[in-house]
Amino acid sequence: MTVALHAFTHYVAVWSRGNFLLCDLQGMYDKTGTMCLIDPQSHSSEKSSINRVYWDGGPNAIERFMTHHLKECQNNTICNALQL
Repeated sequence: MTVALHAFTHYVAVWSRGNFLLCDLQGMYDKTGTMCLIDPQSHSSEKSSINRVYWDGGPNAIERFMTHHLKECQNNTICNALQL
């Protein structure tokens, strides 16, 4: 599940051209086997904290996630399949 969630977060960052990141997703499988994601957190590329909502960590939070994720991205089979 962690591999899938990290790949999804990476995909959102790529799709938004680094302007948006959905992270801190928690998931579980329902009784039909479908993964349900809850409790997302988002970060934006908005530099001014005045223009961001309180949970938005801004560009620094995006950079922190991507720096951490990219160390393991080549081992993520979903990131590889999506050519991220």
